Formats: sequence, C-alpha cells, structure tokens
Amino acid sequence: MNEGSGFSRKIPWLITNTRTDELEAVLDALPHAALLVDAEDWQVLHANPKVLTLGNFTRSEIIGSAVQSLFTTTDVPEQIGASQFTNLVPGQPVVRRLIRHDQTQIRVLLHLNPLRNRRNFFLLTLEALKELPDGAEKGASSQFWTNLSELVRSENEPDLSNSLSKALSATAALSEADCLAVYRLLENQPEVLRLASYGAADLLPETINLQDIVTLSQVRLWEAGKHPSCGLQRAARASGLRYLATAPVGPQAAVIGLVTLSSMRSAPPDSIQEIAQLLATEVESIFQNHTQRDHLTRELRLQAFQANRLATIADRVQEGVMQLSPDLHILDLNPRMEQLLGYLSREIIGQPVERILVGNELLRPALRLAQKGEAVLHLGDIPLFRRDGDAFQALVRLFPITQDEQVDEILLFLQDLSIQEQYRLQAQELENRALLGELMAVFAHEVRNPINNISTGLQLMASDLPADDTRQDDVARMLQDCDRLNELIRSLLGFSKPAEYAMENLDMGAVITRLLERLRPRIESLKVRCELQIEPDCPPVSGNLRALEQVLNNLINNAVQAMEDEGGVLTLKVQAIPPVEGITYVEICVTDTGPGIPKEQQERIFQPFYTTKENGTGLGLSISKRILVAHRGNIRLSSFPGGTVFQIRLPASETEKKLL
Repeated sequence: MNEGSGFSRKIPWLITNTRTDELEAVLDALPHAALLVDAEDWQVLHANPKVLTLGNFTRSEIIGSAVQSLFTTTDVPEQIGASQFTNLVPGQPVVRRLIRHDQTQIRVLLHLNPLRNRRNFFLLTLEALKELPDGAEKGASSQFWTNLSELVRSENEPDLSNSLSKALSATAALSEADCLAVYRLLENQPEVLRLASYGAADLLPETINLQDIVTLSQVRLWEAGKHPSCGLQRAARASGLRYLATAPVGPQAAVIGLVTLSSMRSAPPDSIQEIAQLLATEVESIFQNHTQRDHLTRELRLQAFQANRLATIADRVQEGVMQLSPDLHILDLNPRMEQLLGYLSREIIGQPVERILVGNELLRPALRLAQKGEAVLHLGDIPLFRRDGDAFQALVRLFPITQDEQVDEILLFLQDLSIQEQYRLQAQELENRALLGELMAVFAHEVRNPINNISTGLQLMASDLPADDTRQDDVARMLQDCDRLNELIRSLLGFSKPAEYAMENLDMGAVITRLLERLRPRIESLKVRCELQIEPDCPPVSGNLRALEQVLNNLINNAVQAMEDEGGVLTLKVQAIPPVEGITYVEICVTDTGPGIPKEQQERIFQPFYTTKENGTGLGLSISKRILVAHRGNIRLSSFPGGTVFQIRLPASETEKKLL
C-alpha cells in the first residue's frame, strides 16, 4: 500500500510499536471490514479483505479515494459530504449506506477509532446490517466493541496469569467458544505447556509436543468429522469437541506458543479463524509486555541494589565523598563530608563547589583537569576551612566519571589529615608512656635497696640513742619517710607488672560483708554511718579475692576520707543487672555523701599519679581500674555536689565464658 507502509502503530486497542507488516496482518484478521483513513483529507490509506468483499472492490480501486465518495446517508441517496465525517465522534457508531462497485447499496454500521498517539489517522470499521433487525443493530455492535475492548485491556494486567485469563474470557464472548487455551514453549523443555485456559480445561491436554507446534504453524480450523492432522486435534476429537481453531503465537519462523478456541455445543462462527488470529496477536503482545516488564523489574531491582550498596559504602567510609556535576556544582555528599565541612547536604546541594571548599589555590586547576576527564589521585596536603572558619589539613582526590567520552560526574574524596596527626601524637604519647613505665620499674627496683639500707641504719641509730634523746623524733620522722617511700615503690612495681590472677568463684556480698567488719571501727570513729544492701540470689563472679578486696578497700577508704570532716553515710549496694548482649553482670556501687569531685578532676581521676590528697600517690584508682579490666569488668564515676558514686561491674561466672 502507498502511504500506509510508513505507519508503526497499532489500532487503539492493540499494542503500540508494532511493525507495518504486523499492522496489515492485524487489520486483515479483523472479523469486520476496516479502512485506514487519513484524518486530514479523509482519503483511504488501506482496506482489508472484508471491505473488498463487502463492496466488490479491488484494492487499487479503493485506496486513495475519498471516504465520503463511498457512502450515502440511510435516508438520502446522495453521497455524503466531507463535513459529515469530520463531525463523527469516536466510540459513537452511526448507520450509513455503502456504495458498492456495481452501484448497489448496503446498510453498514460505522465505527470511528483514532490510532493511539497518531491523531491524524483513523480506523473506520464497517459492519453490514442487512441481516439484523433495526432495533438490534446498536446493541449487538456495542457488545462486540465492549468485548474487543476487554481483550485489549487484558494486556495491562501486571500479573501474567490474570492477563491471559481476561484475554481468554473476552475472546470467548467474541467467538462464543466455550473452551479456550494458551500454550507456551518454555526454555529447556521438550514439551509445550498450557499456561492458561477458559471453560472445560480438562478437555484439552496440559502439554503438547513440539511436532504439533510445527504442524499448526499457521491458522487452522478442524471440525468434527474431518481427519485430525496432529495430536492436539486428535485430543479434541476424543473429547467430543465440535471444532478446534488454532493460531500460532509469534512469527512463523519463531513460534513461541499456540492459542486454541473450541466448543462442544455449537459450530464455529464464520470469523473463528480471524478471532483466533486476533487472540494470538494479543497473547504475543501480552508475552512481550510481561517479558519486558520482568526485565525492567529486574533491572530496576539491580539498579536499586547497586545504588543502595554504593550509598551504604559512601555512608560508612571514613572519607568525605562529594558528587559534582560537569559544571562543578554540588549534586550530593555523604554524612562524613557533612561532618568534615560543618554543612548539611540540603544547605549546599546545587551550590558551586568553589564556594564551599575554600582556602587553597591548588584546588581550582585540579577541578579544571577533572572537567577534562583527568583524574587527580593526590592533590597534596592542602589547607581548607570548615563552615565555622576552623582550618584543617586535607588530602583531596578527584575522579571523573565519563560516558561516551564525556564527563558525566566528578567524585571528590576528602580526607581530614588532622585526625591522622592526632592519632600519630596519641601513638607517640602511648609509646612514651610505655617507655616511662619501663624506666619507672627499673628505677623503683634499684631505689628499693638503698631505702631499705637507710631504714635499717636509722633503726640502729635509734637503738643507740637514749629513749629521751630529742633526736629520736628526727629519726622517727625519717623512718616514716622511708616507709612512705617503700609504699610508693611497691605501688609503682605493682602498676608496672602485668596482672595475672588465680581466679575463683566469689560471692561479692560475702566479700564486702567481711571487709566491712574489719573496717567498721575506723569508719564509726569518723562518725560515718554504713549501709549495706545485698540483692538475694545474686550470682557469683569469677575473680581473685585479694585483688578485688584491694579495689573495694581503696574505694571505701576514699569514700570515708571524703566524709571525715563532717561525717556522712557510706552505702554499698550489690545487685545483678539485666543481661547486656547476653552477659549477666554483678554491679557494686560505693556511694558517699561527701562534697563531691569537681568536673575537671573527674576526667583525670583514673590517670596514674593524679591525686587530690596531700599525701596520696595517685596510683590507687589507676591500679583498681587495671585490676577490674583484668577481671573483664569496668568502673565508672558519677559525682555531684553532695555525693560521689563509684560503679563497678563484673561479669557473673556462668556467663563470663561468653567474653572469652
């Protein structure tokens, strides 16, 4: 056909993006006569065989002619003017008379349908009315188009099974067939499987062999009394079907399935083969739609997964990541970049990057190189400024992302080198402390012997002096200083040695009770009242008795000393707390009603050699913390004006193995 060969759309109730030969095949398969019309000049572009038969035309006679020259009104024998067609409303059929080749006339029902997305073309269908009573014309035609619309809408169902079921149901109404089926060839399967059926599904087999697909590669109609040519037709004869119409799904060179229409009660209508072809075309569209939908769904899921993975990586990396457009505007940034710069993403997205990253002239030429597609792997240690004006050293890297040799996006990675410098200084400090600890251990060991010698000499001197000699007081003070030095050396040696303890199951309530009995005289002499609260059935802990007594003794003495001026209440509480990550802990709280510890001192209270006492060594709490860490426990401090609480947690012995 002339201009008709340039079209690439189906009629409104069929799939879009169909090739020209497929469009012609669909039009030729329609059960009614149909014309393809140019809406601008109302010329016929294509006519299917039904029109040629209805009007006794040849295709060359009708293509290119004016539509109005083919019709008259039902009442006036003259030809219809063009204006009467331009006023037709899609979806509202009208009755006209078709002027046949021999100048005889036949009444027809006209339907005007615009092509989808091609409003300058129409499909004009003709339905002969001479066999129908006048009152039945509109109702019969309306029902046909309703069923045809249902067939077309079936491809919009998101579920393949529902889509096929609706297509079969609509086709059954069009054809009056009462047993329909759709077969599909599946990958790596030796048989063709029945995917959907309508009516008496058990009358047709669930599978057919591949040879049947080859035999039925064209539209076929088998009727009762005729010889069957394949296994499917033999199955239809065995089930007592009156007829079996089949049409292949897909092009002849690549058939992917088969549709069947049949009935046990009625003979096949004249248009059964055309309807079978129409159903096959629609089923092919359904298969294509769902294949594309499944493919797109998988692609979208994969893209969503990849995007989520990249977003997760960007959110977890320790470097700041910023996405830039080719013109160097900010597209997005990860949370780490927000922390480094002090901006929220919503505040700077869309801004030029040079307004945000300021402070160094090396950045601008590096960005220009990235715009040209060149990566900058190490810009160097450059100074930048945060939002609050704070300067920091940064390592900047730029990676352009190209597509079709064009820069599509630029990734900027930012690393805060000041953090690395802080880590380096901390590591150096730890190294210095370790070296100092070794020196202190050697020093303490070497000094201990001279102190012992001095102490022995002072004791001999005191024994040689008369008891009432005034120098006895001086000797006693020097002996006290020697004892104090010995105690300090002992603490130093204990702090520097790695803690290794022999463990046993301990009832901490009983341990604290015995300890308080020994300390009670001194506590009461300082007007301090003691309260002990022990939770019943508190589980035992695995620990070293002497080491834990040393910790508790130190905490109790500190609490009593804090209240020695005005007295107060010392409270000790032992209880089991709810499991933390499956580990049950025993908690011991030592509380006093003293003046409290200032905030600035709380931060340093567990550091070695830090003390608030005039004669303290500053090692008691440090050693206590080391002992508790060796027991896989911890200690915390809470203090406020009017009280201090030391909170010890030790794992219960039955759950301690989970920490190992």
